[in-house]
Amino acid sequence: MTSQEKLFTAWSVFVVVRGVKGQTKAILDLGVSKGALQRFRKQFRLITGDIISEKLEDSKIQRFKDSKIEEFEWKRARDYPENQDTSKWGKDADDKYVIELNEKLFKTFGHTLKKANTELISHGLELYLGERASWLS
Repeated sequence: MTSQEKLFTAWSVFVVVRGVKGQTKAILDLGVSKGALQRFRKQFRLITGDIISEKLEDSKIQRFKDSKIEEFEWKRARDYPENQDTSKWGKDADDKYVIELNEKLFKTFGHTLKKANTELISHGLELYLGERASWLS
């Protein structure tokens, strides 16, 4: 199994055995890291919270409407809510997204990114985003 297949399988097992005694050991025995298990827990809480609060049903993305946690494959769960369509967001949602992105960047890079050459950072983003980065040029 590839590491990707292990993650996808582990997520499915995680969702199915949620709350069962020995769940953590079972997931780790599948060969995923403790960090991956933490991400599973975080995304599980986020998605189920949105399902319970019916926030998910109010989503601008129809494919999430009436979803159940069992229907989320790991790729979809991992990217939630960042994979939602932002084209219809208002200014408040844009501001919130930018603040969250800023926090993620700081957690990942610390002050290193702040001190780096902005032109090189721009080129790195352009390379990372590929065709979607046409606005950077």
